[in-house]
Amino acid sequence: MKRVRALIAGLALACVASAPQANPPAAKPATPASLVQPSATPSVATAGASAMQGWYTAEVSAEVAKFPEYIAKAPPFTGSLRIVGSNAMAPLLAKIASSYESVYPGLKVSVKQGGSTKGIEALRAGQCDLAAVSRSLTPSEIQELEGATGLKVFEVPVALDATCIYVNADNPLPGITRDQLNGIFAITHSLTKDPIVRWNELDPKSPLGDRFMPIHVLPMSHGTMQRFQEFVMPGEDLQTVMRYFEPGPSSVVNACCAYPQAMGIAGYANRQPRARMLPVSEGRGKPFVEPSFATIRDRSYPMWRPLNLVVLAKDASSVPALTLDFLKFIWSESGQDSCAQLGVVVVDIDRAPEVMKPFVGQKFTGTPKVP
Repeated sequence: MKRVRALIAGLALACVASAPQANPPAAKPATPASLVQPSATPSVATAGASAMQGWYTAEVSAEVAKFPEYIAKAPPFTGSLRIVGSNAMAPLLAKIASSYESVYPGLKVSVKQGGSTKGIEALRAGQCDLAAVSRSLTPSEIQELEGATGLKVFEVPVALDATCIYVNADNPLPGITRDQLNGIFAITHSLTKDPIVRWNELDPKSPLGDRFMPIHVLPMSHGTMQRFQEFVMPGEDLQTVMRYFEPGPSSVVNACCAYPQAMGIAGYANRQPRARMLPVSEGRGKPFVEPSFATIRDRSYPMWRPLNLVVLAKDASSVPALTLDFLKFIWSESGQDSCAQLGVVVVDIDRAPEVMKPFVGQKFTGTPKVP
């Protein structure tokens, strides 16, 4: 496994290094006066370059290699495991579930979408074994779940992601601040004096001039939007001018690929070459931070988020054996390899949650009893 990953990463980098460049790099656009910061100039090239190189780099491979090997249990698991929740996590969980089922042919792992909120509701109602929530639970959500069920909440990250602001790849805007995002997306725009609905209101020098800025978003039941609301517009509703609700995060990014004037909100894992993720600043005078493997893992990108599976149990040692083994598979080299292949950011083995701490740093062996 380690040799295969290293070979893939090396071939990807070699192909990029040897590829001919049909056109010279475009000149860097001038930074609009409305975005000039005294201490930092955001980069706009890294996201596109990352997509060209491929997501599975040597840096990613080195992190995946830190995780223990998964060894199948005997006797094999049978039965079913039910996961409900995050749309953003569904492709990732489906891939992991398929790999896990290949180890145990008598086992079925079902993954149903509907949004993070639906996952929490299904877990509270006993309609699933794990809730997929693409953000951290709020203290009130934890209190409500524990109060309603009499069990303790455990959050186990599958991977890390980020809520990102997308524009068309040809849009020269170098970055965006929290207050500007509030002016664009919040109907009451509490952080800025005036709403921003046209490109020249955001950047007087924008080549898009006075064109309206259509915004492509997801329903608020999605963890992607909940994380955005928490950072940009807590307690506020979305504005209604040129607002388009998309069925999924890929549709948001597709719109930004297709329409030069579009802006959208989607996850880091949904990036595409014809759309660009904007560096984000928490406010004037503060640095712009571009979403990347490094800035998401070290939490310096403001809207990073965990992609969590949530389980209820009496205590950490009482998590059902099948559920626990599936979580161990995710926290194995095989599970994190699946995460890396789909472009999300692998978890940090040094930040293992309570449920995983007894197992990291060793091979996943043993024969637990299936309840």
